[in-house]
Amino acid sequence: MIYCLELIEHIHRLQAEKMLDLFHCSLKKGGKVFLTTPNYRSLWPVIEWLLDHSGLVPVMGGHQHVEFYHRKKLADLCRKHGFIVNKLVTICFLSPWLALISGRLAELMFYRECSFPIYQGLILLVVLEKK
Repeated sequence: MIYCLELIEHIHRLQAEKMLDLFHCSLKKGGKVFLTTPNYRSLWPVIEWLLDHSGLVPVMGGHQHVEFYHRKKLADLCRKHGFIVNKLVTICFLSPWLALISGRLAELMFYRECSFPIYQGLILLVVLEKK
């Protein structure tokens, strides 16, 4: 199994394609890739813009984050490089905000978000399998 968390948005498209090819070559048949990236069809762009303009963190949009993924773009890219998309969900819709109130409540919401299709979650989570 390969874990690739919050990386693919930091590399250009051709680099991402090479990375997925390397993942595919490295895995045995049935091997899995667990990949996460911000969902640019959610409130993420607004949050990123606010952070970029706050002066509290280094600028992300266009500097650290050079590729912007949504469900279809990510799924198509992964399929193009020989993977089966076993699961593609969004997470972190309400759970990060509930953490301000209760860690346990946030954890429960996180598992619920993983189980139900919420397309506006801030993070895309995809589980891929080598054919």
